[in-house]
Amino acid sequence: MRIHESETFPVPVERVWEIVNDHGRRLEWDVMLRGLTLHTPGPTRVGTEVTQRAKWTSGGATMRARYTSVEPPGSRGDGSAEMAIEMVEGPWYFGRFTATNRMRPAAGGGCVSEGEYDFTIRPRWLAWLVGPVVRAVFRRETRRRWAAWRRYAADTKNAPPA
Repeated sequence: MRIHESETFPVPVERVWEIVNDHGRRLEWDVMLRGLTLHTPGPTRVGTEVTQRAKWTSGGATMRARYTSVEPPGSRGDGSAEMAIEMVEGPWYFGRFTATNRMRPAAGGGCVSEGEYDFTIRPRWLAWLVGPVVRAVFRRETRRRWAAWRRYAADTKNAPPA
């Protein structure tokens, strides 16, 4: 199953990147999570592992993920950025889970961020029943999460000190 999400932010790619990678402040805006543990100290890089614990409204699941791609702003030569994760351990109903987030400058300023989530449901023979429920809940909660991320980025009180 694949889910695509997109949001336009009123701040540059660099700021959007900074917010999503500030694991210490993630719970200030991420309405999907009730807990987050960073297992790899230092800046986000390939191999960084993080455990995210979802709120009960998001299914309450816990997932440990590893970053498989980390290309910060400026590294791609076009002002864009990209990161990707894969599930290391997760809830019983995910056989596989990956997510990719691409950020690029928006025409007229700001940033467009696009996320792609790809997952399989297990057990496979139950996917026809469980899959639509998981997809609907995940899509709803992802839209809420992205809207909260945009609001947090737009709020000047959350801007870094000048």
